[in-house]
Amino acid sequence: MKAKIAVATVSGRAYYILVNELKKRGITFLSLRPWDSIPFDVKVVLTTEKEQASMKHPNIVVLKNESDSAMAVDEAIRIAQGKKD
Repeated sequence: MKAKIAVATVSGRAYYILVNELKKRGITFLSLRPWDSIPFDVKVVLTTEKEQASMKHPNIVVLKNESDSAMAVDEAIRIAQGKKD
């Protein structure tokens, strides 16, 4: 199965936090830099507040602080599965 979630950040700390949360849940993901083009099959992008402005994607979930990583990943999974709420 191809990854439907991408992590797009150059922040080492944010990347570490998001990737650990995704791996803990067994979720496949794609690692990108904020300026990389996003493949069509990616449904949602996880990034930081600082890098959000440079992203061109309809579904972006922002990691606002380290303690919100579980909520950010929950939101990304929900969007990737096509659920509204």
